[in-house]
Amino acid sequence: MWPQVVDALTGFPKALFKPTSVVSVDGDTVTVSVPSNTPMAKVEESTSKLQAAIHKVCGSKYKVIFTQDPTASRGIERPQVPNTVLEEQVMDDIDMSEMDGSVEIKPTNGIDELYKAFPGGSVQDT
Repeated sequence: MWPQVVDALTGFPKALFKPTSVVSVDGDTVTVSVPSNTPMAKVEESTSKLQAAIHKVCGSKYKVIFTQDPTASRGIERPQVPNTVLEEQVMDDIDMSEMDGSVEIKPTNGIDELYKAFPGGSVQDT
């Protein structure tokens, strides 16, 4: 039922409470666990919106207590990408003139290219 409560929220509160979970419900009190990296001031500012969403979904009014848990869900985790080094292609053995449609590129002076790009400009050494 907790996912329906979170889905009843909108905007920032919805994003804030997405990685949370219910620890317990004791009478009219709901204890909610939030990840340790969640700013508690923002959680507390959004308590009334969370209580309204709980009331909308469950039909009853509840007090909400928050606890921070370093092992709590952190929402969607990014997949771990293995650190791999791609093999570099050795270009020494390739004769560029044998390439189909190859274009010969003449080396240029970087300063000359700047003057072409900014006619009338000047280069200052600082």
